[in-house]
Amino acid sequence: MMIEVKDLCFKYQHEKPMILDHLNLDIKDGEWLVITGDSGCGKSTFALGLAGFLIHIIPGEISGSIIVNESDVLKEGLASISEDVFLVQQNPETQFCALTVKEELAFGLENRRIPPEEIEKRIFKALSALNAEDLINRQINELSGGQQQKVAIATALALEPKVLILDEPSSNLDPTATRTLFLTLSDLRKQDHLTVIVVEHKPWIYKGLATRQLEMKGGRLFEKEHLVKTAGIPITFEKNDKIENISPIVELRGFKISFSTNQILKINELKIFPGEIISLMGPNGSGKTSLLLSLCGLIGIDAKEQKVFGKPITQKKDKSVLKNQGIVFQNPDHQLFCDSVLEEINFAPYNFYGKDYDDIWVKSLIKKFDLDESLNTHPFHLSYGQKGRLNLASVLSYGPKLILLDEVFIGQDLNHVLFLLETIRDYVKQRSATAIIVNHSAWPVFNYASKMIFLDNQEVIIDCPIENACEELIRAKKLEYLPVEN
Repeated sequence: MMIEVKDLCFKYQHEKPMILDHLNLDIKDGEWLVITGDSGCGKSTFALGLAGFLIHIIPGEISGSIIVNESDVLKEGLASISEDVFLVQQNPETQFCALTVKEELAFGLENRRIPPEEIEKRIFKALSALNAEDLINRQINELSGGQQQKVAIATALALEPKVLILDEPSSNLDPTATRTLFLTLSDLRKQDHLTVIVVEHKPWIYKGLATRQLEMKGGRLFEKEHLVKTAGIPITFEKNDKIENISPIVELRGFKISFSTNQILKINELKIFPGEIISLMGPNGSGKTSLLLSLCGLIGIDAKEQKVFGKPITQKKDKSVLKNQGIVFQNPDHQLFCDSVLEEINFAPYNFYGKDYDDIWVKSLIKKFDLDESLNTHPFHLSYGQKGRLNLASVLSYGPKLILLDEVFIGQDLNHVLFLLETIRDYVKQRSATAIIVNHSAWPVFNYASKMIFLDNQEVIIDCPIENACEELIRAKKLEYLPVEN
């Protein structure tokens, strides 16, 4: 199915700059396109345009044309467009309509009046393609971010579109799930001439799969002569000082987390010390997010001993403990509270310290995170990556000693990933703080971490210094988590 984009222009309502500026592109039937570019450059906006959202849902000024199957997307109804084109958005929660996984996959098929027996077949086939059959009867709100992303992609596969657009599809997925997805898409391209368009910050993971790579700059797309093959930066472990005679900042023993009758995580013993940067890894659904939430007292636990800053973890909020820890959620939309970026970054320090909060420190973060020109912007008008960076700045603004970071690299280009890691490292050193970073990619986090904790089958299977991480991953037969070869 041919796609022709001609002189496409778009700017959001009440925004001055043109985010798409006379953009032109031809896409052939059965191509696999990878679109890269800096965070906030307009990649996701372009994806929304191809799927018909810019003219039918999102307010703004648009001109030009997007021709799909000889019909202009800007003139067709959204229902008609969705017969051929499906967009899996960066944040899977934005497209869920039902409460359970099975209901979600059935929703679109029922709207198309697919016979019930065919619906059952398509649901099972789509979930099986992602090794996610076990999720079929689960509640969506109980799933991890990676599991939700699998459901969103499976929903698309069940509808059998001719053009599939994926916005950062690997961002929440573990390496095994990512590889399974790629194999599935590759087979569909060969069998059904599926056209695949991927918005991605890590183009090297599509080596051998993508037919073309484009880079977005200044609202336009430019062809890259060669596909990027690797991240280009090797792993170089920093030598870490041995911690002696220091009390742990986190201490867990006989620790359990359960939802209903399902055990989410069991930890016999775990200690985390001041000054550590932890790379917390493991497959989707292994309990990484639940561990972070439990340390903040946001979900209930069962434990013989559970202490943070020497005090028992409790769901009763203790302000003296809360102001010493901060969490950045996997979904940046979940922790935006105010009507402007300036209010957002001042929100927590004012609540904890009143008028005596460190205004100089907050101003330094505004400059460091390059927020000066966005101070009056509503946070929800930022790109997904920009929201994530604002979340981190807003947590650092009140100076917590324990920072819990859940997949903060989603939506970040390579330069911003390195910026965030350097910022976290410097913060930990300067304030004798501790950081726990949930991540699926060893590179480049291993360059900044001091320790790796790996969860699998709802328990800790590796807890080691970062310099031993590769050896331990090999021993545990977790080769897919090893750093990218450079």
